[in-house]
Amino acid sequence: MKSALAAGVLEPSWPTKPPGSELELVARSAVLIPPYPLIAGVSRPLGYVIKQYQEMGLVGEERNSANLSLSCFTRHLPAINRRHVIPEGASGSGKTTLTRICLRPFWKDVVYYTRLTGPGLERSGISLDGKILYIEQLEGNQPDQLKYLMTEGNIKILSAERDSSGKFVGIERQLPGEPVLVSGAVGTVVDPQLRNRASSLEIDESEEQTTRIMRSKLEHWANVHADDGESACAQIQLIDKRCKLLGQSVKEVKIPFAMQLEQGLPKVLSMRRGTDRLTSLIGADAFMNAALGFRPLVQLKEQVGRYVYVIALPEDLTDALYCLGEAFTDSLTGFLERARQVYEALQKNGGGSSSDMAGVLMLSQNRAREYLNYLVEQRYATKTHNKGTYRYEAKPHDAPKLKLRASFTESDLKHWFDKQFPDNNADLITPETKTEFESSAADTGADGI
Repeated sequence: MKSALAAGVLEPSWPTKPPGSELELVARSAVLIPPYPLIAGVSRPLGYVIKQYQEMGLVGEERNSANLSLSCFTRHLPAINRRHVIPEGASGSGKTTLTRICLRPFWKDVVYYTRLTGPGLERSGISLDGKILYIEQLEGNQPDQLKYLMTEGNIKILSAERDSSGKFVGIERQLPGEPVLVSGAVGTVVDPQLRNRASSLEIDESEEQTTRIMRSKLEHWANVHADDGESACAQIQLIDKRCKLLGQSVKEVKIPFAMQLEQGLPKVLSMRRGTDRLTSLIGADAFMNAALGFRPLVQLKEQVGRYVYVIALPEDLTDALYCLGEAFTDSLTGFLERARQVYEALQKNGGGSSSDMAGVLMLSQNRAREYLNYLVEQRYATKTHNKGTYRYEAKPHDAPKLKLRASFTESDLKHWFDKQFPDNNADLITPETKTEFESSAADTGADGI
């Protein structure tokens, strides 16, 4: 097992380019991550990114700025690992301010449009691979081509057009490459299929946030700001360059402890997409940390091109849940609330079958069974079989909550590596710091994390 430095002034824990190249110089430049947490409950690198955005003038929105920046970093990863985000909120709530400040460090890779049409996208002839496609605001009539681009990473069109003689002929066009999509939205105008392909960011519309924004605006008018956030922006750009350097060698991001999350996630339709939102953000956080030398890597031997696996650790789960916050639990809130009602009905009635609970709560029997089985899986209820019928009884417990837990030690990593690469065809490269190997847990109720 190889070791790499990963503390304080960071040196790359992954192969660099030939001496003298621009990317090697980027790798050797220091990114100074303080040796103490900057934000409680968040990893040091992610907390550092959030603080840089605050230095650039962003007021609040810590979770959203973290989510958006991590999504932008993923443009350096293979298309399967890229994330799309849609900040949502009322008109004037600050969507554009949040988006523009967060995109500032990445602006050279931003392709910006106020409005986008399908034919315009088809005929643009430009590759959006590795770019950030920023559409000012989605208006409810988004072209279907955009959805294909977000998932397939390629648009192939056959259209009828006139040739030089005026005759209609078939013309084939191809638009390759999957971008990272960033766009604002008001209300419920977003195409549901497009929304399902992206992670929604709920703008903070609280009175406290309004007070902070008003104070910040007044302070801006009252004081001279010589730096204007340039130095903070440069720090995020440096991290992004580290991500670019590592990203061109990354084959995939892996989450060795992923199966530990299965029991904590309810088996409901919304989690088909919700699981992707969670795991992709875990992967994005692991990628950023790996680019800074804080995560293990697996390097395939005698390979060229993409030959590195980034390995996520439980701390990446903690960061992902912090970023998703209530936006993630909102998709589960209705389920958890109904599960609580079923649990309380079991308590009140001294137990019962799925048919009994369906009658009490005006549910279909299949849906009642879904909630009851979830309570059993989470150990809020027991299930016994008697004369062809399953009977459920509530166990003494607090109200049901979403529980996501993961434990992954350094010895677990070694065991996982030996199992996944038994032919000695890869090297495991680990950071010297051990803190990221500690277990992580998050309990979530209907009120959020």
